[in-house]
Parts: sequence; C-alpha cells; structure tokens
Amino acid sequence: MRPKMKKHIMDKIASKLLILLWTYTGLDKLIQFEASRKAFHNQTFPAELAEVLAYVIPISELLIALLLLFSVLCPGHLQAYSYPVSASESEREL
Repeated sequence: MRPKMKKHIMDKIASKLLILLWTYTGLDKLIQFEASRKAFHNQTFPAELAEVLAYVIPISELLIALLLLFSVLCPGHLQAYSYPVSASESEREL
C-alpha cells in the first residue's frame, strides 16, 4: 500500500472516530443537561461563566462534529478554503 493512500485511510478513520466522540459528548451533555449544568457550576470559575459554558460547550461540540462530518462527506469543498493558508505557510518557509 502506498504511503499516501495509507495516510488518507488513517485520516478518514481518525475523522470518523472524532465525529463519534464529539457527537457523543455533545448529545450526552444535552440529554443530561441538569447534571452537566451542575458539573459546570461545580468548577472554580464564576457562576455566570459556568452558566454560559453549560450552553456553549455542548453546542460547540456538536458543531465540531458537524464540520468534521462535512469535511469527510465533501472533502473537495474545504480544499478551496485551505489552499490559501497552506500556500502562505509555504511562502513563509522560503
């Protein structure tokens, strides 16, 4: 198996595992919202921040899973956005 193909397969597997991880954690926090909210309030940061994080963290986790899913299902769409970044990084190395 060619190294490039092996890397591509490993990237797909890693992406799918991360999609499962972020989906599970986000949904778990939403399903058990009161327990999750109490856990945030049990941390050392202020109560106002804990309240905001109780809503923002699960939504962010599901958004990350959605973006990863989009990158797995439609890989060509994201390459158009990543090319200028990778080109500018290579120019810095010169």
